Amino acid sequence: MAGVDPVTGRPGQSAPTTSRKQENEGDFATTLEQAWRSLDQGIKSADRASEAFAAGSGGDVHEVLILTEKADLSFRLATAVRNKLLEAYREIMRIQV
Repeated sequence: MAGVDPVTGRPGQSAPTTSRKQENEGDFATTLEQAWRSLDQGIKSADRASEAFAAGSGGDVHEVLILTEKADLSFRLATAVRNKLLEAYREIMRIQV
């Protein structure tokens, strides 16, 4: 008797292997880590520009304001994404099996 192919979304396509599944698990964590580092870098850059401007060691007020607004928008986006992820997690936990 011939073996049965796993069920997939398209005919003739096999199910992903375990190694491919493990690659995908690392992709989400890597993406989050990169986003977090980018956010942190933007906030630190705005802080350095603010400190340099306040100390009188140079810098343009417009540049400081632009960097501060970019950091603020990035932080707001990160907060919104976190809230959506928590909401999705809570919804999944409410599903009864």
